[in-house]
Amino acid sequence: MIIDAMDLLYTCKFDGFCLITSDSDFTGLTMRLREEGLIVFGLGENKNPEAFRNACHVML
Repeated sequence: MIIDAMDLLYTCKFDGFCLITSDSDFTGLTMRLREEGLIVFGLGENKNPEAFRNACHVML
């Protein structure tokens, strides 16, 4: 999924991403998307790692 997200990033057709996960492995992707100026929404359980929650613009 990370490779797919990076492929989509370079199409420049998106203003943001919504990541539905409870896995901290997506923290790096979230930070990279933010570096490119995209809004990142995170959806997951309360057990989401703090680093991932903090990397998202909005955590639902």
